[in-house]
Amino acid sequence: MAQRLPTAPAAGQPLSAGAGLPLALLVFAVTIATFLPALDGEFLAWDDDVNFTLNQHFRGFSAENVKWMFTSFHVGHYMPLTWLSAALDFELWGLDARAFHRTNVILHAGGALLLCLLLRQLLQLLSCGRPHARNFAAAAGALFFALHPLRVESVAWATERRDVLSGMLLLASVWAWLRMQHPHSRRRGWYATSLLLFALSLLSKVSGMTLPLALLLIDAWLLGRSAWREKLPYLALGTAGALLGILGQHESTEALSSLDQLPLLERFVQAGFALVFYLQKTLLPTALSPFYELRSGLSALPLASVVLGSLALLLVARRGAPWARASWCTWACYVALALPLIGLVHAGYQLAADRYTYIACLPFAALFGAGVCVARSSARSVVRGATGLLVAAVLVGLGAGTRSQTTFWHDTESLFRRVVEIEPDSYLGHRKLGVALHEQGRFDEAIVHYEECLRLRPNDPASSGG
Repeated sequence: MAQRLPTAPAAGQPLSAGAGLPLALLVFAVTIATFLPALDGEFLAWDDDVNFTLNQHFRGFSAENVKWMFTSFHVGHYMPLTWLSAALDFELWGLDARAFHRTNVILHAGGALLLCLLLRQLLQLLSCGRPHARNFAAAAGALFFALHPLRVESVAWATERRDVLSGMLLLASVWAWLRMQHPHSRRRGWYATSLLLFALSLLSKVSGMTLPLALLLIDAWLLGRSAWREKLPYLALGTAGALLGILGQHESTEALSSLDQLPLLERFVQAGFALVFYLQKTLLPTALSPFYELRSGLSALPLASVVLGSLALLLVARRGAPWARASWCTWACYVALALPLIGLVHAGYQLAADRYTYIACLPFAALFGAGVCVARSSARSVVRGATGLLVAAVLVGLGAGTRSQTTFWHDTESLFRRVVEIEPDSYLGHRKLGVALHEQGRFDEAIVHYEECLRLRPNDPASSGG
């Protein structure tokens, strides 16, 4: 990071909204190109059935349907804006899986575009590097996020429209908030715009509810300002989102786990596991699975490493070194954004999920961009050149991994073959794969997986595929 962290850009360095737009459009195009294989995906027998192929309530904008969209907690989620977007797809294209996937890809690419503009403004606010380096770094950070294989679940799964729509709106909210920081901006207008976009994000999916905590951290550790009163409306909206999320899970077929079912200590152990797991998969995105089955007996070592590592990083950051403050802020924002999805409030049968990184891992993209900015601002041309080559290699590798991971989301059989490939003892993986093969008339192959279900859970009546 830069040697100083000012509270605002110099008056002679206005935050131009359109200066970085050509590069952001390039980010948009590269993201679209990378996810083109997702367009061939089918609706999956993995929530796409209950959400779309068997659901009549989102098919069109009748008064009855719109009422359902704004009053339903279907499958545990309150997401009227997501339903409205699905209804628009249906009105235009009918129940066409390609159209639904196309919209997902466009929304994700739109989020990448906004992230590029957002990072450029943040780096300028921090006076990080030279202008050309900031542009390159903003694009690199946005592509690091957009092309990462962890994004595939949110983009290539029609059901996760809620992720890409809420994520894009959340990024737009932060972009407007950063625009507000310029001393000559129309603060009230940008402030109102940011709050409105945050509310719309929560109406798409409530997973961004902890954004106010991240904004407070950015204020304190990067911008060197205290503006907690400014965050009160964000906190009110985030609290409302949290209440809607809890209410939705209570209304869901997968009720919230009680403390008897999942004691508090086990929840913290699971949370520590998830935080370390997502960090590991960000750094080395291999063996990604559509489903990581919940299991008992997790080690407390990840939780201990999270606590001790956080304390150590905080102590170093308090010494005032810019790189340490940036690293601490990145980690703290990651934890804050991940809080709703790491198991402290638990429902379902998953230990972790790639889709839970969609918002939580945004700070890592910002840190990646900041590191690139510092390196590209080096006075030594060899450092700048090596940085460019390294960034290109990383992004090409991520893009290749994403295209490969997308193939597993093409159809139900491919999806659950991937699950049992990664976790051979996954009961749900074998059961879902057995049902998929059964429905294709491949009974002998299905029986193999039903027998595996019986081995794994001999007392479960569903183990036979019923």
